[in-house]
Amino acid sequence: MLGVGELAVAAATFMGVKAAGKMAETVGTEVGNRMIKLWDAVRAKLTSPAAQEMLADFEDKPDDARRKGALELQLEKAIQADPDFRETLATLIEEIKAKGGDAIVQTANVTGDQNVTTQIAGPGNVVQR
Repeated sequence: MLGVGELAVAAATFMGVKAAGKMAETVGTEVGNRMIKLWDAVRAKLTSPAAQEMLADFEDKPDDARRKGALELQLEKAIQADPDFRETLATLIEEIKAKGGDAIVQTANVTGDQNVTTQIAGPGNVVQR
């Protein structure tokens, strides 16, 4: 089973795919439905006004690292406090992964001249220059 931090990061990552509106581009219907269930589970758990504002901020700009970090922190706290919530998230994340929802999506925005950009995914890669 994933650790608390890993679970929070995975949940925030999948929530970011859904929030960015990239589900149709990257996942099928089964995975999309599970991502929606993941969002619903998190919304049902994080109900304070501050948490709801944080979720709205994240949904508005899911690629913002600070907003994703805030979500991860709140998820970690909720996971540690509630074993049932942890199990719910773990189950949903495993279902998403099992259906191929953890396909790698990479984005690079590069400006300027003479830039070199390298993106790697998966284990065992070596980059040489």
